[in-house]
Amino acid sequence: MKQSYRINDVLTLRVPATSDAHQLYSLIAHDQKELQRWLPWAKTTLSPADEEAFILYSLGQIQEGKLWSATLCVADTPAGTIDIHEISMQNARGQVGYWLGQKYQGKGFMTQALTKVIEVAFSELELHRLELITDSRNKKSQKVATRAGFKRECCLHDYLREEADFHDAFLYVLFSK
Repeated sequence: MKQSYRINDVLTLRVPATSDAHQLYSLIAHDQKELQRWLPWAKTTLSPADEEAFILYSLGQIQEGKLWSATLCVADTPAGTIDIHEISMQNARGQVGYWLGQKYQGKGFMTQALTKVIEVAFSELELHRLELITDSRNKKSQKVATRAGFKRECCLHDYLREEADFHDAFLYVLFSK
């Protein structure tokens, strides 16, 4: 994995760094209620130390080839993260995940970042299939996926558990050319 990917004059994707833990945690804490609706990890990220521990875990997974992960920076300030997890080189596929601080949303940043990650997945990692699973109620994530070229493949019924309730998820896919 390269150390950084410059998308444009404002956006950069870079290897996660523990020095970003406080800034990322600040965004998570500010947006905790919204993030918890869609991302289970937001319920257990309760301090900068939790975020730093996750970054260290991610760096280990990157070294093992199980994860490709980047911090999305806006004007060199951490604004969120994006990754490819569940990487299977045997089957040439992986799953994309992302989150972005609310104050950075609605500006096209995540769509641009996802477009770059798609390029990395297909050209550098030589994956054939990218998957993206999103809560059926998460319209923002669905819009990012479709703007980046993903197509909804199916509905995964009762796929996500939220306390005593189950919710559907949508599986989006994109194939290399």
